[in-house]
Amino acid sequence: MSANNFTGIVEQVKKNDMGYWSIKTADGQWFGTGKMKPTCSEGDEVAFDFSMNGKYSNADLDTLEVISSDNKVPAKKAWSGKKNASGEGAGKSDYWEAKEKRDISTQKEIRFQASRNAAIEAMGVALANGLIVIPEGKKEGDKMKVFLTYVDKITDRFNSATLAVHEVEAVAAPTPVATKPKAVAKAKVVEEEPEVVEDEFNDDISF
Repeated sequence: MSANNFTGIVEQVKKNDMGYWSIKTADGQWFGTGKMKPTCSEGDEVAFDFSMNGKYSNADLDTLEVISSDNKVPAKKAWSGKKNASGEGAGKSDYWEAKEKRDISTQKEIRFQASRNAAIEAMGVALANGLIVIPEGKKEGDKMKVFLTYVDKITDRFNSATLAVHEVEAVAAPTPVATKPKAVAKAKVVEEEPEVVEDEFNDDISF
């Protein structure tokens, strides 16, 4: 008698092209039975001894016993197009949606940082050429606060201008249409007086 014993439900009894039979159990294990057909069928609960031949398990048919029949074999799960959480399959659409959100957030951060860097550079040029004068404060650190206030304002202006460019490009992007283009009447150009914009850098800064 073999040292190993198995008890479980048969999922499949199969014969390969070479004429060798094998038993597949509900837990996914395979047991070879040589060229002898095992006396069991799908849904049978069986018990038998088996031995290992390398990495293969061979059932001892002399010990095979059918304990019960017509047992329910766990249904095989149909692939739903979903895979594991590594971003494959199942959550493939979720993965790409999350990635798109991360990319959008990253682009915003990059755009803001670029605007801030440009603002600091613009402040350096303005100070060097006397375009902006930072007054002495009443206490230490006041001049830095004024400097950073200017930087924040310029950053917001640059960032808003960049966003406006992207919005205009998105609206102006042509949508391909598979129809014959129709003649469009030339729009009448209406000249308007230029809008006067107050310089936001003339605001008084108090401490």
